[in-house]
Amino acid sequence: MDTRKNRVKNAIKIDFKTGGLVHKAVAGFVTVFFIFSGIPVPTSFAGKAPVTLNENQKLVPTVTLDQVNARPAPATKPVPSGVEVRKFSPLSANVSETADEPAVPSGWTRASSNENYAFRTTQVGNYVAVLSLMDLRSGQTTRVRKINIGGSYPEDFDSYDVLSDGSAVIVGITRSPYGSVTYLQKPDGSASLSLNGRVTALEYDAAARVLRLDLKNTVTNNPSWDTKTVFVDVGTMTTMDAPVPAGWTRASSNENYAFQQSGGTSRTLSLMDLRTGQVQVLVTVDLAMTHPDHISQVYDVSEDGTTVIFGVTRAWSSIGGETYVQRITDASSRLTLAGNLESIEMDGMIAILMVKGIEQRIDLATLLLLPPVLSWNPAASNADYQVAVEQQLDGTKTLHIRNFSTGVETVIAGINGAMDFYDVSPDGTTVLYGQRASKDPAVVGFTVLYSLTTPDRQVTLMSGGMMTYSFTDYGEIALKTFSFPVEVYQLGTLERYDFNIVTETVNSPGNVYQLKDERSVGMFKFVKLGTPGGVSSFDLSSEESPVTDYLLTDHGLYYIAGHNNPAEIKYLDLDAAYQTGNFDPVSLTVQNGVEANDPAQINYASLAVADPASVTIPGPLGSRESMKFVSAGELLKITDASGGVRFIQLNTGLEVAPPVPAGWTRTALNPNYATQVQVKGKNRILVVKNLLTGQDTAIAEIKLSLDFSGQCTIAPDGRSIVYTVAGPRGRTGTTIVQRLDNLKEKVSLPGVTSSVRFIQGRWELTINKSIWIVDLTTGKISKRRA
Repeated sequence: MDTRKNRVKNAIKIDFKTGGLVHKAVAGFVTVFFIFSGIPVPTSFAGKAPVTLNENQKLVPTVTLDQVNARPAPATKPVPSGVEVRKFSPLSANVSETADEPAVPSGWTRASSNENYAFRTTQVGNYVAVLSLMDLRSGQTTRVRKINIGGSYPEDFDSYDVLSDGSAVIVGITRSPYGSVTYLQKPDGSASLSLNGRVTALEYDAAARVLRLDLKNTVTNNPSWDTKTVFVDVGTMTTMDAPVPAGWTRASSNENYAFQQSGGTSRTLSLMDLRTGQVQVLVTVDLAMTHPDHISQVYDVSEDGTTVIFGVTRAWSSIGGETYVQRITDASSRLTLAGNLESIEMDGMIAILMVKGIEQRIDLATLLLLPPVLSWNPAASNADYQVAVEQQLDGTKTLHIRNFSTGVETVIAGINGAMDFYDVSPDGTTVLYGQRASKDPAVVGFTVLYSLTTPDRQVTLMSGGMMTYSFTDYGEIALKTFSFPVEVYQLGTLERYDFNIVTETVNSPGNVYQLKDERSVGMFKFVKLGTPGGVSSFDLSSEESPVTDYLLTDHGLYYIAGHNNPAEIKYLDLDAAYQTGNFDPVSLTVQNGVEANDPAQINYASLAVADPASVTIPGPLGSRESMKFVSAGELLKITDASGGVRFIQLNTGLEVAPPVPAGWTRTALNPNYATQVQVKGKNRILVVKNLLTGQDTAIAEIKLSLDFSGQCTIAPDGRSIVYTVAGPRGRTGTTIVQRLDNLKEKVSLPGVTSSVRFIQGRWELTINKSIWIVDLTTGKISKRRA
């Protein structure tokens, strides 16, 4: 009878038999070779059970008692479930030390780990092999598994055994090139489980009925993994997470690891590999220190089991603590982040950490920080740009500005302060960012203008928290900040627009009000003369600045808001403002014209317009200064983009001819011109002024003995003039027709005109009962009787 003596009760040892014919032949040949040659068995074989032939001439491993006694007992490892590990014995069986093993029938092979069971393989036909199991106590047999041993992908029984308590059969089958599959099943076949891979080591806790298997992937065609450890609940034949010992907490992202904080004043964070029971200390802190460190309550292990993440908090430190991303097998391979670890999220090989309130993304393959995932927001004033703010661990912020039409991205780093607004100008030249002004007087905020076109050009208003801002039609930005009511800067160059203004003080015509002009910082200051109450300030808005011109009257203030094109006329009723305390201007223009308003008073109190269509402002205007108050405030001068000039009379709102300066005489037919005779030495000079442009042109020069007489006439198109030179001592004078755009082209006619007409581009002059027809364009001159 095949018996074994001196067994240790309940110890666990599972050896696998190789059932393939090729395996048996090779094993037998190698054994015979070493026995008869006298050569010592190599060390690779010395630690394994030698192979011999049993009574059925089958190759089986055998172990002698001397070999058992000479073999050192391996060091036991902690079992994750916490159960006590039985004493190790390679000849283990769950029987009495003195019990005899049941007899094994011919053709059967006893299971290595349970003497109560035996296996037999039989071939059925040419292509099928069947593995059967016998309960040696009852003689009952069960077919365990069948395989295909022929064809293109033949299978082979790799190993088979029965657990020491008889609760499960383990069978390994290899199918080339698809690798090995390990099957676990109840002896009666009532439940089963298949696992990919070949068993390289196992450990069975019979009391907990938990089987731990180390599997190796034997797939030769592109294997997806190498080795892994699997835990099986033998009672239900299902896989399970590795058991966690009491006092330990399983890692959220990897079921094979657990953490434990332990100790008193010396606090330690430890990590256990639940598959092997191996424990390593990650960090130890001394709570007895005056300002002790504390271990963060947030920690985890990467999904691939290579990296552990944990942290230490320091209440006394400005950075708050440190976060560590560390290799499990090499503590020196570590990434350290400044700041408390607040949360961990795993996305494959990417760890997403919340550190000090800031998301940090780590590539676990390289332990390198990845670029942040930015939250892009459209710039409010430019649809082609998007802006993102990145918070840094050192407390600063980084501003990212991306032009989606060109793909160009600009990065502004090292921004300090609580930045809460940003924008890009409509022309894409300037970035605006900073902190808005607060009602809290301690928070004044800051504003920065950053040029995207001029390198290293920026304007910083450190005590200028943003209140409002607006972009003008002239490529500027008007800022209303904590420091000043309104400032205007040119976009791109960031030059400050100060209007070339020298602060001045003016009185209204009747000395009712006094005004201090501080438009360069966006305000006017008023004093009502002879009335107590001091100085009142009127702050301009960012949507109307800059103010290009103003007119102070005895009742209010007209001013021209040059923010848009065309400009806007506004009126501030100072009488009402001093009564109510509210300085609220009203608009007297719309985008393309002047609104009709009923005048409250005839003298400048409001701008009255009888026919809005007759005073429509042609837009856009030529420049910001294209609207001005002239003639001591009686008229509003408007210049359009083509150079056309119009004048609006303020007290009526009607369009009128341009004003004539003192000493000049308006010309007939064309009110936009005036003439003046000037004396220079011994000569008289006739000068023509374009009242719209202010340009003077000298057109004729005569001796002092002669004189220019009568009113000069200029054609409606402004291209020619008619004037008369009186003769000496009452002699008959001369009438001259002359081109203004070419003074050399002129015609002299004898006599003085009694009437002048301009019809269809020709002059018609009546002189001494004759009518002269002069066409300067063709050069033709004709005469007929009047």
